[in-house]
Amino acid sequence: MKTTKDYIITENPNPNYYGQDQYYIYKRDNFSLMPSCKTFDNNGCMLCHNECCGDDEDHYEVFAYNYWDGSNWKTIIIGDIDEGGQPEINDIEADKILSEMPDYPYIDSIAKSIETENYTFNYTRYASAEICTVD
Repeated sequence: MKTTKDYIITENPNPNYYGQDQYYIYKRDNFSLMPSCKTFDNNGCMLCHNECCGDDEDHYEVFAYNYWDGSNWKTIIIGDIDEGGQPEINDIEADKILSEMPDYPYIDSIAKSIETENYTFNYTRYASAEICTVD
């Protein structure tokens, strides 16, 4: 059984093409607490370099995941949108989504969508932080 102990689900602040809510599902094990200076901006640049910033103690900690998207380093931060993060959805909604989440499928093309009773799970072969998106 899939649970929020193993997965993080965040809501995309922008609805999908059809105006529906969209969610991202991540493996919780990929995230850890790290100094904010060890995260990357959208251009793949680390926010601080050791030669120009002080100790890690000068920076607040974030619950984040650094990953390679195939062309740049990126960071996903779990937290307030105002602070550049993605907030986790509540456990009740997350449990509903996870109860219908299929196992990772074999993808024989660029992407694969699997429809369940209430959701569509979208998987891709491209490198990304999320396991899938959910409409």
